Amino acid sequence: MDAAGDAYVAGATESPNFPTKNAIYTNISGVSIQHVGGAGNWYHHVEILGSGGNAITALVVSNSDEHRGSFFAVKIFKRLTEPKRRERFLRESAFLKECAHPSIMRIVDSGNYQYNWDHTDFDYPFVVAEYLPKTLGDVIREGGVLLPEKVSYMLQILSALVYLHERKNPVIHRDIKPNNLFVKGGSCVLGDFGLLKVLGSDEKTDPKFYRDSLENRVPWLYRSPELVEYAKGNANLTPASDIFQLGLVAAELFGGRVPINTPKKSLDSVFVEAMPHIHGSFGKGIAMLIQKMLEYNPKARPTAVQLIKSWESIFWDTVDSTHQIEGHAFRNRI
Repeated sequence: MDAAGDAYVAGATESPNFPTKNAIYTNISGVSIQHVGGAGNWYHHVEILGSGGNAITALVVSNSDEHRGSFFAVKIFKRLTEPKRRERFLRESAFLKECAHPSIMRIVDSGNYQYNWDHTDFDYPFVVAEYLPKTLGDVIREGGVLLPEKVSYMLQILSALVYLHERKNPVIHRDIKPNNLFVKGGSCVLGDFGLLKVLGSDEKTDPKFYRDSLENRVPWLYRSPELVEYAKGNANLTPASDIFQLGLVAAELFGGRVPINTPKKSLDSVFVEAMPHIHGSFGKGIAMLIQKMLEYNPKARPTAVQLIKSWESIFWDTVDSTHQIEGHAFRNRI
């Protein structure tokens, strides 16, 4: 689809009053979003999935012949009074549309939601992504996942980070947490790139943007030490920050607890606490890998390229062991 293609919503009757949350809920409820560039795909709104700092996400179903009956998640930008945030949203959309990695959420379409109220046009950019309702946070809460499956989730997200970090202009995700990792069968996908940073870009304005996001959006238990210092203007960022965040997720996935201090304020410093005990014959090796990811000094952390080799070794060992005990390595087999 042409990313510059127009789109409009038919059937809305209420005043937009954007960027308030409730107004967006009212105005996309029960209406159809049409992409008129290219094939002219229609997406009919089903329900709201959530609201973040910059956008509303809704469940939609395609009415177009090619994808008729298929469900997607549409993310509509809402903060029209902040052009810098709009620019970031469009940059995120453009980046994701060019990504071709199986462990990064797929964007299938994009456009603009155009709404006229009292002879004034409102123009809200949106993207249409694959609908992945189950997160790693859900998996952790539900339990019952075999060890090779858990290790496979780490492998897949590390693969996504290799793709991001090894680009000519490295990309840092900055918001790695269980609810931004999506699980479908045996696949684990990295999503929600609203805080992505391309190294070398927006050096003057980005720290304030991230500081505002840290206060309003980012769960405090999944921060890296340098993200907090960066928000204060005291440190630079490197891809090692993503490694630390993924290490926190891994500690929770395998050990049931996030091993950092609980802050009272968003800019409180991050301190690493004792690792939770990881049971089983592979627990010690997994804990050692996670501890390396949680090194306080970013320069001491291994890269995604280095880590994926170590996690691959553990994966095959756990597959062999679990096959002998369970007869299979994955419960969620496709």
